[in-house]
Amino acid sequence: HMIQVGEIDEEKVRLEKKANAEHEENMERVEKQRELSRQELKEREVAYIASIDENRKKNKEDIESTARKLEIDLEDFRERCHSRQVEMEQYIKLQGTVEERELEERCHSHMADLNKGHEKNMERTKTYFCKILKEGLKNISSLQEDIQRMKATSEENFKMMKEIREENGRLSGPLKETSAKVAKIRVEGKNQ
Repeated sequence: HMIQVGEIDEEKVRLEKKANAEHEENMERVEKQRELSRQELKEREVAYIASIDENRKKNKEDIESTARKLEIDLEDFRERCHSRQVEMEQYIKLQGTVEERELEERCHSHMADLNKGHEKNMERTKTYFCKILKEGLKNISSLQEDIQRMKATSEENFKMMKEIREENGRLSGPLKETSAKVAKIRVEGKNQ
């Protein structure tokens, strides 16, 4: 049994050494692979930077070429606009004087029409408000008469209520006596 344990321990040690050796080999391979990947990335980065620089130069040349062409086109456009502006200003000036005279004539005519219409409307408005004022005064007089009538009716009603209260006061004494007698007779009638 001891021999087997010793053999197992030796086998265990041998297997551990073998595993450690394989692990170290794997680690070396991984490290070499990493180093190769780093170098490859650096090479790609350098190539990418060079490509970017080349594209920048090309784009800069294209932009400068386009800018020169646009400046030429812009100057041509400005010249055409300026000549068209001069033509339009002359046309507008001539057209403006003709239209100004026509406008003045229409304005004077319109003002005369407005004044006539204003006078007519003022007369209608004056007539309308006079009519309303007369009707309002008539209604006020009618309301004042109604108020006087209502005051007189109110005073008559007040006097009548006073008289009714006095009569109620006079009649309440005999009513109480009669009610007491009726109650007494009922009580006596029940007792019999």
